[in-house]
Amino acid sequence: MCKELALFGGEEVAVDGSFFKANANKAGIYTEDKLNKQLAYLDKKIADYNAQIAVDGKHKLIIAEAVTQDGNDAHQLVPMLEKAQYILQSADLTGFTDRGYYEGSQLMACEAQNMTVYATIPGTSKATSGPSRFTREQFKYPAEQDCYVCP
Repeated sequence: MCKELALFGGEEVAVDGSFFKANANKAGIYTEDKLNKQLAYLDKKIADYNAQIAVDGKHKLIIAEAVTQDGNDAHQLVPMLEKAQYILQSADLTGFTDRGYYEGSQLMACEAQNMTVYATIPGTSKATSGPSRFTREQFKYPAEQDCYVCP
């Protein structure tokens, strides 16, 4: 319906995730003593949930969503952008995301599918040094101009 009403721009998508703690009343589910070992196993198995969304750039509407139990976002970029690309029917999609999604094979897969991705480069490795790579600390924010200045 949003596509029919031209509410999606279809060119730019932001991807992000949030972690939510699982909340199951284990006592109500497993009441027998012989299941204590199973409870210990389930405590390890029941992880937090990692909810992912892709938001269109035009009106900031959610295009795609997913819930995983992955402990980080590193392998969620391609699936989320593929969903967005399919829904938007966009041949050349541009994605924006944070450093949690910065993973080489994911970025290469996006490039192979004509998706341009702008991801924050984690400042924890020497790979961020170089003439065309900048860390967050290198950008300046003059409050009176209310914008960031590129290095």
